[in-house]
Amino acid sequence: MLLLLAFGGCREHEAEAAKGIYRDAYSLFRNQHYKEALDRAAQGLQRAGTNSDLYWNFRLLQVEILLGEREAVNARKALNFELPPKARTPRNLSRYLLCQGFIASLLQDNKEAGSRLAAA
Repeated sequence: MLLLLAFGGCREHEAEAAKGIYRDAYSLFRNQHYKEALDRAAQGLQRAGTNSDLYWNFRLLQVEILLGEREAVNARKALNFELPPKARTPRNLSRYLLCQGFIASLLQDNKEAGSRLAAA
């Protein structure tokens, strides 16, 4: 029983730590400290389990950071995933579509950009 409580507490601590890392990474991104933000997001991905909602937030944040740097090709590679049904919240889906639209815009694919941005 004690082991189960300890394990549950560790998992809760990891989730809180990952949330803190996300806040740090997002703040760095907003302040245009892209390299540091990308590093923090990578750290967060390692801490957030693939089954957590935070995992997909980190994945999207990585793409947004790359777009902040105008790294369209790398952003497209980083966005090479489908959001699983559980992660398809309105916020995540709109972020996903906005990223696709911005990538297309940077790559001068105006038709695709317009389509994705309209969908977002």
